[in-house]
Amino acid sequence: METDREDKWVLMYDVSWLVPQNFGFTETSDFVNFTYLGHFNEGVMKATNFIPKHGAVIHLTAEEADRLEEYWKVNARK
Repeated sequence: METDREDKWVLMYDVSWLVPQNFGFTETSDFVNFTYLGHFNEGVMKATNFIPKHGAVIHLTAEEADRLEEYWKVNARK
């Protein structure tokens, strides 16, 4: 089964200064320009089948990023 695919990323981040704390979301296709999507459970980010979990940020070298990109080009989910 083939699905429609867009070259976009959605970034999720903690908004710790809100009470209660929440998550914010932005969308990008180039990591230069970002479109704000809102907070968790608001607007297009309304949860229907998932519970948000805290993520982690790690540093990748350019070489590591290149290897991951090549891996997922070959091993993409269908």
